[in-house]
Amino acid sequence: MQITVMQRGRFAAKLCTVHLHQVWIQRLSEELPRTSHVDTECRRAFFMFRSQPGPSVIRNGIELSATNIARLRCGHGYYLHTSGPTSHAGLSVALEDISCLGGPGVGQDLMPPKDDVNVTPSPEAMVKLQRLCASAEELAECAPAVLAHPEAAHGFEQALIEALTECLSGCEI
Repeated sequence: MQITVMQRGRFAAKLCTVHLHQVWIQRLSEELPRTSHVDTECRRAFFMFRSQPGPSVIRNGIELSATNIARLRCGHGYYLHTSGPTSHAGLSVALEDISCLGGPGVGQDLMPPKDDVNVTPSPEAMVKLQRLCASAEELAECAPAVLAHPEAAHGFEQALIEALTECLSGCEI
C-alpha cells in the first residue's frame, strides 16, 4: 500500500486484522484525508464497506457510501481517497474456500465480479455485517482467547458469512 496524506497535521490510523479460518477481516480508521493505492491478490474475493458514516470515501473515482459494499474484481489494484476522518472495513475469502461455504448457492454469491461493482444491501443486512465486523475487532483486542477457541471462531465466522451473503442476496447494483 502506498499512502499520501492530503492535509497538514498528525496522521493517525488504526488497523485491526482478524484472520479466521476462511474469512479475513480488516477494519481501518484514520484521522486525516489521504490518497492511497492498494494492490489486491488474485487468490481472494474482496468486499469493502464503510464501518461508520462520515466524510466521503472515493474508490477509483466512485463514492463508497455508508450503505454500499464494493465487490472488487480479482487481482486489480485500486485508488482510495478519503476527505476526512473515516472508518471502513474489508472482508476477504480465499477463492478455493468459496465453494464450500454455507449451503447451496452461497458460493456463487461470493465469487468476484468481472468488474468492480458497488451493491446496496438492505439497511438491516448492512447493519448486521457492520456490527459483526465491529465485534471481531473488539474480540481481537479485548478477548482474543474467544477467537482462538476453534468452535467459537467457527461459529463467529459462519455468522459473518451468513451476514455477507444476506447483504449480497437481492441487493441493488
